[in-house]
Amino acid sequence: MTPPSNSFCFAPMFNHPPHKDSKGVVHASYDATGAFHPYMAAYDKLYSKTGTVTTLKFNNHAHASDEFDAIMGQINHAVSVADAQLDAVIYFGHGWPTGLVSADIYTGKLVDFANLIRANCVPGVTIVLYACLCGQRNTQGGCFAARLANELTDMQATVYAHENAGHTTTNPYIYRFSGNQPPVAVAPPGKLHAFTKLLKTESIDAKPRGNTAFWARMPFMTDEEISSEVSGYA
Repeated sequence: MTPPSNSFCFAPMFNHPPHKDSKGVVHASYDATGAFHPYMAAYDKLYSKTGTVTTLKFNNHAHASDEFDAIMGQINHAVSVADAQLDAVIYFGHGWPTGLVSADIYTGKLVDFANLIRANCVPGVTIVLYACLCGQRNTQGGCFAARLANELTDMQATVYAHENAGHTTTNPYIYRFSGNQPPVAVAPPGKLHAFTKLLKTESIDAKPRGNTAFWARMPFMTDEEISSEVSGYA
């Protein structure tokens, strides 16, 4: 495993507005405070021990351009105060096949987002989208993760994203996108059940303390390391 030395993490500041179900019952949402913020803090705690982690809770109630400007400003700041450019960009938030919903970064802004990454990150940067559906492989024209990886072919970037809707970090249907190559499942072949068990068991939801944070380590591990660790949960 090669841990990141300079990460930038961003997540929405506010919870999603309450919503009504089919019976008219109003349900409060705790997506930001209950999932995105705690997991971003856990990532920060893990990797600030060996490197630099810059976090941003952006105003997801702001105008879309203001959100992007805030993210751009924070990334530029993270680079200016660090010894090196970013080698990891991590998003915690809602997603859709066409973009990062909470941050209002959709395919129309993909080139701008890619240029921001290109200007502030090292070649081989790892981008992790802890969000639903950004890696949906059958999306017409290519999902957001596939398009971003293709746009950053010159950077040899690797993008991780979930294919379906699920938990922010413990959704096992996560794929690796690189350049214009076909996406690759991160779960070792034939070990999806054990992979799922490991993700869920070693999460802060299941173990608020003493978890191994496999979900946060996995994008920086080799296939062999992942397979070896998963084998212990078969």
